Amino acid sequence: MNFNIEPANSSDVDALFEIEHAVFVKSDGIITRRTFLNHIKSRSILLVAKHGCEENKVVGYILVYVHKVSARIYSLAVHPDFQCHGAAKTLLKHALDMLETSNISTVKLEFRKSNTRVKRLYESFGFKQKMIIEDYYGDHETAISMNLAIKRLKCIAAKESLNALIHQHFLTETYIQNIHLPN
Repeated sequence: MNFNIEPANSSDVDALFEIEHAVFVKSDGIITRRTFLNHIKSRSILLVAKHGCEENKVVGYILVYVHKVSARIYSLAVHPDFQCHGAAKTLLKHALDMLETSNISTVKLEFRKSNTRVKRLYESFGFKQKMIIEDYYGDHETAISMNLAIKRLKCIAAKESLNALIHQHFLTETYIQNIHLPN
């Protein structure tokens, strides 16, 4: 599925609230409509995923608190009808791309230990487990805390670009060496 990712606006609040209630339990600390509106107006990153086939319906969101040199992914949620179709991955990629262009050096997050799908998602982006926090949620479930070093992402991207350039240069050199010019 293809998703359009864009900053949330006030017309998205009802859909955000609906997703919040469809995905999280009360003990997680449900985000209210007013809180979503406050985040839209704040320094936070609040992106929505919209699905074009559903009349540009909001199907997911990511909320990131941005501090001076660090950020915290507070919430990543996709409506149950659209889970496992790449919306969470697309939202996370867009948010991390935005953070890479800023002064942010570290991204932090927590999630329920039982949520193995989201753990695999975060690990696929290079997040590393920092600690286990017992009795973190209101229902006493354990949380896993993870961190990602943004500068490391920049280094990986630079290394991949350099490797591509070297590979291209090698192919060009090989091609030139194999050309037989008439005497």
